[in-house]
Amino acid sequence: MIKKYWYSYWPGLLWTIAIFILLILPGSSFPKKKWFGEIYLDKWIHIFLFASFVILWSLVAKHQSVSKKKNLLLKLMIAGILFGVMMEVIQHFWVPSRSFEVKDIMADGAGAFIGWLYCKRKLK
Repeated sequence: MIKKYWYSYWPGLLWTIAIFILLILPGSSFPKKKWFGEIYLDKWIHIFLFASFVILWSLVAKHQSVSKKKNLLLKLMIAGILFGVMMEVIQHFWVPSRSFEVKDIMADGAGAFIGWLYCKRKLK
C-alpha cells in the first residue's frame, strides 16, 4: 500500500522539513519590529505551521477507513505537539539567539489541535 500511495507522504514530509529549517534559523534572521510583538505574529506563525503539519500528514490516510483515520489523526496531533517540544529544546541548546519558550509550545499544540479538529470535521 505504501508503494501505491507513496505520493501522499510527500506533502507532510516536505512540510516537516520546512518547519525544521524555519525553526533552526538563528534569531538574528528575523526582523525586529515592535508591532510584530504586539500582534503576537510569532505565535500565529507557530499555530499555522503546526495546523498545516497535521493537515498535510493526514493525506496519508486518504484511502483508509474512518476508524483508522481517526486513530491516525490523534497520533498526528500528538506527534505535532512532541515535534514542537523537540524543536524548542533544539532551539534552546543549539540555535544562536533562540530560546526555549513555553508559549511557543502552547502555540504549536494549539495549531496541532486546530489541524486535528479541521481534519476530524472533514471525516463527517
